[in-house]
Amino acid sequence: MKQNARLILLIVALLTVLLWLIGNAMSDQFFVTQWLEWIPTLVVLGAITLITMILAYMKAWKQFALSSLIFLALLFWYSMVENKLFVSCNQEGDLSLAAWTMSHPKKDFAKESAEFIVALDADITILSHGWYVRGEEQITEWLGEDGKKLVRFPFTVLTKVPPIEVKPLIASDSIHIVSFTLDTTEEFGQPTVLWAVDFPSSLTRSRYAVAMACNRLLSEIECSPPDIVAGDFNMTTDSASIRHLFPTLEDASQLGGCGLMASYPRVFPIYLIDHILVANSLEVANYKLINPKNGRHRVQLIQLNRAQ
Repeated sequence: MKQNARLILLIVALLTVLLWLIGNAMSDQFFVTQWLEWIPTLVVLGAITLITMILAYMKAWKQFALSSLIFLALLFWYSMVENKLFVSCNQEGDLSLAAWTMSHPKKDFAKESAEFIVALDADITILSHGWYVRGEEQITEWLGEDGKKLVRFPFTVLTKVPPIEVKPLIASDSIHIVSFTLDTTEEFGQPTVLWAVDFPSSLTRSRYAVAMACNRLLSEIECSPPDIVAGDFNMTTDSASIRHLFPTLEDASQLGGCGLMASYPRVFPIYLIDHILVANSLEVANYKLINPKNGRHRVQLIQLNRAQ
């Protein structure tokens, strides 16, 4: 009976890790594997930890050794690959950009949110659903005479960099994309095309189907390719859907991330579903996520330089 219990525990551990591996390998290109991809690594790590402790209590040392190896491999992945827990964020860039998905009662926290934005003091701040915050007096004072508020669809861009063009691209079936062209000649030697995006959050929708629909709509529009894409993707890091949408861009969290790379839910973040993607003409000095103390998403803050 004891031998059977040991075997069952080991099988459960191996099956849990196998499902997690399939999700990571296949990503969200299929609806079934999309669900597997969303299995949090932290949950798998917790399950393996519990099984390892039980095996130790049962003195099943062979199974304990195998389970311990799996635990260490998962811990390394969670700490060093999925997150950047031992990387510092000390480097400054020529331009700073903040992106915040403000999916919370914005009127109730407008003043506090405005104080937070001013304290960040980013050169460019992208707000999704920041209707009340952008009207706060301290935002206007902070921007000064040269700063601008650019508003299209659900997005508000607060910029100290001169705007050149604002062009709505998609507003269909919960997919929103707006292109903002900004004069970053002083910082990067050329203008920057910034796309603000907001993709559907419905659990019943295939992320890959959303990406294909988005690509189809973009193919019918004349627009400049983006140098930066930022917003609420509701897709995991380096997913098949993101690669299908923006094959030439790279995730800033992987290029210059530091600390915990999870933006949602804010209080106990598990998933990184908010992203900033950058072209190879830009260099990521650092990328981090900050707790704004209200709302459901953490804020992305990135420091950028012109690539050498």
